[in-house]
Amino acid sequence: MKIQFNSTLKEVVVKIDLFRCIRIETSTTIVPYFCGNMISIGKIKSLHGIKGQVLFVHHLQHPFDEEQLDAVLIEIWENSFIPYFIEEINAISDTEMILTIEGIQDRNIAMQLLNKKVYAPNVATSINLENNWLSLMTYQVLDEEQQLIGEIKDVYINGKQTLLEVLYQNKLVLLPISDELLIQVDRTNKTVQLRLAEGILDL
Repeated sequence: MKIQFNSTLKEVVVKIDLFRCIRIETSTTIVPYFCGNMISIGKIKSLHGIKGQVLFVHHLQHPFDEEQLDAVLIEIWENSFIPYFIEEINAISDTEMILTIEGIQDRNIAMQLLNKKVYAPNVATSINLENNWLSLMTYQVLDEEQQLIGEIKDVYINGKQTLLEVLYQNKLVLLPISDELLIQVDRTNKTVQLRLAEGILDL
């Protein structure tokens, strides 16, 4: 992907081999990274405290080496990313941790990261895919007849209930997912086959 910028400003191009990204800094702005070689590892769920810490919901294998998570990319806009360095990690469960992020020191700044997807290099991250719905983001949903429904844009987890936000016929619909509704997950082709309740796509 090409990155266009104002050539009248001073540009400094920094290549990050691990992420296979290009970052362009100017005197007034930073153009988001455009990257490959990454996988989604979770999302920023909520704020924590008043000093800019955030609650991160992830699908990393447990236990994991915290040094692998010294830097992440956060998808600020679709297909564009900003790198952040992690200063401190406080795991509170197998799937949740409190992150202290370098440069994020108050709630107002941290609020810009709410519900954003977090990515890391696939060469440096161990992912637990089994029974983890967050890992299905960007997968294609199929119905019982193998008909394409659409792409999973987001995953909402509220207690024991999980909803997939799916782009269907140019609109976003929410589809429940559970062990009972799941037919199969094809990790190779990145598809999810579900049993859909009658009329749910018309809601």
